Amino acid sequence: MNLPAMYFVRLERQNKAQHVGRLAEMYFNRGQRILIVVANEEMATSLDRYLWTFKKESFLPHVIHQDSNEPCDDIILISTVEHNHNKADVLICVSPCSPSFLKEFQFIYDFAETYDAQLADAARERFRLYRQHGFEPQMESVSRSD
Repeated sequence: MNLPAMYFVRLERQNKAQHVGRLAEMYFNRGQRILIVVANEEMATSLDRYLWTFKKESFLPHVIHQDSNEPCDDIILISTVEHNHNKADVLICVSPCSPSFLKEFQFIYDFAETYDAQLADAARERFRLYRQHGFEPQMESVSRSD
């Protein structure tokens, strides 16, 4: 079984939502479904608001998925649970996900928040965990202007 492509986006400042929007837009424009997993309802609501306004010249149709077992047809789905309700190819981990769940996707994005020592240590630990499970995570740096 081929494992998905996994990328860690190195964040030097607290701008994760901007990069989530950039990634969602990129894959939406390619016609791929996206699942964004967040830790809680507050994060889901905050990201929902951000995605409606992050770029004036673009539109990212998305919904927050409620905790039901119903499948979802939406292209971009924000969820607090590890369940691929919209049959997404792309997973954006705003919050960490289990290695077994990650195997359902073609592309996975996680974040290495280097601006905070504790968050950076947690990202290093996830990086090691993913490698133990056979993934080959790649670091993706973003420029300071992003």
